[in-house]
Amino acid sequence: MKSKLYQVSTMKALMMGDYFGGITIKEVLMKADVGLGTYEDLDGEAILYKGKAYSFRADGKNYPANLNDKLAFFSGAKMDIRAKKEPIVFNTYANLKKQLLSHIDKNYFYLIVLEGRFTLKTRTCPKQKKPYKPLYQVAEEQVTFDYQDVDGVVLGFYCPEYFDGINLKGFHFHFLSSDLNKGGHILKISSKKCTFRISKLNNYQLRLPQDNLFNKMNLMKDLTSETKKTEG
Repeated sequence: MKSKLYQVSTMKALMMGDYFGGITIKEVLMKADVGLGTYEDLDGEAILYKGKAYSFRADGKNYPANLNDKLAFFSGAKMDIRAKKEPIVFNTYANLKKQLLSHIDKNYFYLIVLEGRFTLKTRTCPKQKKPYKPLYQVAEEQVTFDYQDVDGVVLGFYCPEYFDGINLKGFHFHFLSSDLNKGGHILKISSKKCTFRISKLNNYQLRLPQDNLFNKMNLMKDLTSETKKTEG
């Protein structure tokens, strides 16, 4: 099975405030059936699971996405159904990452899917208006949500250190509850009952933004501290 990380825009462009929609959900579904990101105008945390897309917004509600909805940033892949499910227990986000690293060759991309019962903190940001503020400023307005013992799926990606600024280096996870009502970008997480699947992605495709803002950005600017503060 051909494995590929398909990406729309870059993390640094998102951090600097490029929230213009670059691709529709309909187009993304030709490339991926699982993924995460954010929508045009930063209107919700995006999660794509089993070919269906959702938007978790600042009102604390999860909305099914329309095929014509546009994404400002996205990382996605085709789920490898051959990947073996294995049990995992962790009491902190750091502990989860440490365990997953033992299954990873550090210079490759990986898709990770966890299914089970989770206690976690998630966040999303309010919809933005033009002219857009940088994400590290918008993050000061973020809304957080605490969930206790909620069934659902956690999906995300591991990207190598050398991809810093193009994508988010290390791990990046979003949550979707089984009842489809809860979600968000994960800040804290633990689980006593969970399985995980991990798939190496040997190929990579990047679709760059086509808007004028992207062309004017200084993408050599060092945003290491801002990114760490914003993405957790």
